[in-house]
Amino acid sequence: MKAKKPRIYGIRLGGVGGQGNVALGIIFANALADAGKWVVQTQSYGAQVRGGLTKSDIIVSDQPINFPETESIDVLLCLHQMALDVFAEDMDGNAILILDTTYVHSISSVVERITRRIIEMPISQMSVEKFSNRMFANSIALGILTRSCKNVVDKEHVKNALIDHFKGKFVEENKKAFELGYESVANISFLL
Repeated sequence: MKAKKPRIYGIRLGGVGGQGNVALGIIFANALADAGKWVVQTQSYGAQVRGGLTKSDIIVSDQPINFPETESIDVLLCLHQMALDVFAEDMDGNAILILDTTYVHSISSVVERITRRIIEMPISQMSVEKFSNRMFANSIALGILTRSCKNVVDKEHVKNALIDHFKGKFVEENKKAFELGYESVANISFLL
């Protein structure tokens, strides 16, 4: 009997420098590792400290990963229009697409042909309204991502990784932001 090929998921988080998507990727990858998954996390960003395109790629599997680059994108989270414009064509068909509509204003017909599983939320605006600051948008996005991937990792692993990452710096605000994101998509019908 032939062995079943392991399922490998690719997750890409894109935005611009200063939005915290690289930190978000590190936190999520740590949560996956703590949950006993095999994980590879990579990041890239332009020379600009703020404003340049950034991405964090996460590969996750229940078995060892042989190639450390994302071959397919099953979940794409875009915190900025520039990220969607550049990374959308890397998505697998029917991938989950999470958009911060505060900074993503248009979805091309190409994207709509690739997937209909799109979560549109004004993530940065939610952060400003709830915390009077955009800096918690990435924790809101982490909550949305976690709910979308709840068949891959449980909420408590991610919440613990979030607390460990911030170690006393705005921990309560980040926990509240995470919960806000997680609960804001409680009714989504599609999951990874």
